[in-house]
Amino acid sequence: MYCKYIISFISLLITCGICYAQGGLVSRNLILNERVENFIANNNCNEDELFNLVQLIQREGDLNQGVRVMNVAVQRFPHNYFAYYMRGFYYKNLEEYEKAVTDFSMSISLEPRYAAAILDRGECLLSLNRQEDACSDFMYAITESEKLISEGLKYNGIEFTKPFAYIGLGKFAEAKEWILEYNGEDYYDVACLYSKMRDSSNTIKYLRMALDNGYANVKFIRADNCMKWLADKEDFKMLINEYQH
Repeated sequence: MYCKYIISFISLLITCGICYAQGGLVSRNLILNERVENFIANNNCNEDELFNLVQLIQREGDLNQGVRVMNVAVQRFPHNYFAYYMRGFYYKNLEEYEKAVTDFSMSISLEPRYAAAILDRGECLLSLNRQEDACSDFMYAITESEKLISEGLKYNGIEFTKPFAYIGLGKFAEAKEWILEYNGEDYYDVACLYSKMRDSSNTIKYLRMALDNGYANVKFIRADNCMKWLADKEDFKMLINEYQH
């Protein structure tokens, strides 16, 4: 979930820095574990390598490696709201909601208009049965995302803030109406919306559409906590196995 948020913020934040190891340039073809260990050990690895690692972690669906990377990142780049957001994102999918709330709150304090962090914090608060606080975040996320869109700051994926917040508020009819009016191609996020409403047939339908149209993070689908309720369903397992390489 929210992969479009992740990729869009990578594109906004990425720089031209290069990570050097003792033996020279670090190859982007190294496997995830090697890249992670290099990032942790090498203080010269900058935010460019961090964002590249995020993309690789998404493809591999390795949430624990993601936490390890972000533990270093928040120390190395203490003012980087994206690093705190991503650690919160990994904690959320590991169902460590208290830790996720702390990180999302830090991300929001560094970038108060970051609608993705506001929305995700609301979902974690809801999982912790803090309904009043969660509803406040959902309303805040809707308001802030609408302001950003009206100001022309429509980064890829921000439009999904509203329907996810609707679901968090229990407004399934409004979320379904939004989906019917949606004419974009972010099929994975549509699948996540249906999944949160426990509509398995439409979830599978849009997962297939996402995979057929180039969604590359197949392993992450299993790790995404909004998909975990489907884990034992045969049609879900068959779909993932079909596209798993």
